[in-house]
Amino acid sequence: MPFDASGYTFATPYLYPPIFAGLARPAALLPYPLARAGWLLLNVVLVAAATLGLARSLGLQRSALAAAFLALIAPPTLETLLYGQVNALLYALLATAVALPRAAGVAIGAASAIKLFPAVMLLALARARQTRQLLAAALTGLLAGVAGLALAGPARTAEYLTVVLPSASAAARPPANQSIQAVVGRLLIPSQHRYSAFTADDPQLVAFPALLDLPALAAPVGWGLAAAVLATTVVMLWRRSPDAPFGAALLVSAALLVTPLVWDHYLVLLFLPVLFLLAAARQRARHWQALLAGREALALALAALFLGVHRFWKPLTLLVAPSPLLLSFGMLAAATLWLAVLTSAPSKEQ
Repeated sequence: MPFDASGYTFATPYLYPPIFAGLARPAALLPYPLARAGWLLLNVVLVAAATLGLARSLGLQRSALAAAFLALIAPPTLETLLYGQVNALLYALLATAVALPRAAGVAIGAASAIKLFPAVMLLALARARQTRQLLAAALTGLLAGVAGLALAGPARTAEYLTVVLPSASAAARPPANQSIQAVVGRLLIPSQHRYSAFTADDPQLVAFPALLDLPALAAPVGWGLAAAVLATTVVMLWRRSPDAPFGAALLVSAALLVTPLVWDHYLVLLFLPVLFLLAAARQRARHWQALLAGREALALALAALFLGVHRFWKPLTLLVAPSPLLLSFGMLAAATLWLAVLTSAPSKEQ
């Protein structure tokens, strides 16, 4: 039976690969409220379990429960739970790739079969010369594609590849998109956005002036910065230790900057670099006073502040000013963590 969105305040078209639709078919047999509650509960369990497992694998046994609690109440987690997104599942799969190296290929392949950008983690496997895991990832992706073709049929699969995927990967500048390209576009091009800031049923059209009205530079500057981040990431990955947690933290934080569409609910994946930085700080500082004085603590505090500000960008733009700077704090959080990971990683010689 087709889903009827007429009674719901928010609904979007299906945008994922065919395999995910096939896996979700059992839930479609349930009444929508029951399926929604079950999906919410599953996501909560995935975030908590992934954070617990990842923290313990990084040597943060004493902090694992606190980390899981913070992960559940963090603004990006609340966003992904509110919208019923798949980011909790992606986070669990990528955390599994770090915590259980022998399952890394399968976990990354499965995550990449749901959304494409987790495939950036394959660079960490290539850097560590984990040929078996690369083959496992490729085989998992191939099996997912074949299963999706069998479940959806050739016509639906072709529609996904030729219509849905290109439209979903196109550059867009709504406030929820926190990619470098979108942020730069909003800074250099005047824009208008309709949203409800204080109530769910009172949308307003708000005009945002450009910080610098230079629309011709938006695309080259945005893509240039994204290319610089990606190039720096690859160079530093190869110059420094092939440690799996470092590679995962660096690549995930970079992907959340350079992917053209980075909706703010994607930022739940930032807990990978967050836990890496906590583990790096804990190894170097045995006492909490030294831990709080370290550069990792500063980076984590700044990222938390930026994510908190971004959580309330709607009322802030109406109470303070409709400035495009207020639409940039999710990106600033990802950039802060990316830079912190770069400066925290040991060199090859260490």
